[in-house]
Amino acid sequence: MKITNAAGRSWHFSHAIGRNTAEHNPGNPDLGDTGGFGSPYSLTIFDENTFFVVSRGWDTKLPEQIHDSYKRIGKVGLDQHHFGDFARNEFTWPSGITKSKNGTIFISDEFENLIKLFDPNKIVPYPEFSLETESIGSWGKFGKNPGEFNSPNGIQFDAQDNIIVVDSYNHRIQKFTSGGEYIMHWGKFGKNPGEFNTPWGITLDDNQNIYVADWGNNRVQKFDPQGKFIMTFGDENSNSGNLNHPADVAIDSENDVYVTDWGNKKINIYEPNGEIITSLYGDATELSKAGKNVVSRQLAWSQAYQHVEVEEFTKLGLFGRPIGIEINYNNTIVITDTKGRLQVYKKVKDFVEPPKNVKVLHPQ
Repeated sequence: MKITNAAGRSWHFSHAIGRNTAEHNPGNPDLGDTGGFGSPYSLTIFDENTFFVVSRGWDTKLPEQIHDSYKRIGKVGLDQHHFGDFARNEFTWPSGITKSKNGTIFISDEFENLIKLFDPNKIVPYPEFSLETESIGSWGKFGKNPGEFNSPNGIQFDAQDNIIVVDSYNHRIQKFTSGGEYIMHWGKFGKNPGEFNTPWGITLDDNQNIYVADWGNNRVQKFDPQGKFIMTFGDENSNSGNLNHPADVAIDSENDVYVTDWGNKKINIYEPNGEIITSLYGDATELSKAGKNVVSRQLAWSQAYQHVEVEEFTKLGLFGRPIGIEINYNNTIVITDTKGRLQVYKKVKDFVEPPKNVKVLHPQ
């Protein structure tokens, strides 16, 4: 197991989930029900052991008679159990995902400039799909006026069950009721505090402070619940931990801040004050259950897998482009990786830094 230690904390790599596929492979006696993703983009924790993943798939919708099963929402367990998928061919560019207090799944489509709603319990077994809409509601339209969108991306609910939307190409943050009624917005294009350049991901801490991945400005900005600027970190003015087009942000139960550093292909972890702690680079050197499913049924792949060098496994384990990140209350960290998988880490606060200037004697 790969372990990253820093500042009295440990991050244990746990396992990978999924593979680059449109398939859902149920009933393997050894591996269970497995599946995968087509360019996994974002995710939301549904409960402590279950989450939903947005697969971006191809760039456009296909004709009605041809479904793009790579573009869909997957329901997956931390134990790698793949419950199934839904909303195939429902989107053009699905982006952010979150859930309301009653469990309804909300997903932003940055091309259609809509927020769409889905029943979390409705699964359409592979390879079936519905030509009729699976959405149970939607709202939003293109524009630059308050309440309108130009490429909605990251979305999160606050404690009042209002939804906060990153309106990327309008370079602002908007707040709505869960029914789509406009409440407020803040931000404009620029690089000064409180301004944005194509913001992307968003999260809230326990005090309802709002963190935004300011993609074009290479930084994360923090605001109070009313949108008042508090601080920024990760930009060129920071002492360390400089970001290169951050995509998403998440916070663990001890208020450490995790940022998917899309351009640098890593996860940066910061203290609450913005001081860098360490980075994760990806450690998925062992196949997921979904990957093992493929190897087990393809003789040629099985033979090739046995001859892969250790160095190649190390390279394969690194992140492609990390995008989405979510953390549950047990400090289990789940990251979407453009290599068609998720990577899972567990934070453990039991590491003790060795004293400085102390010799360690090794027995002969």
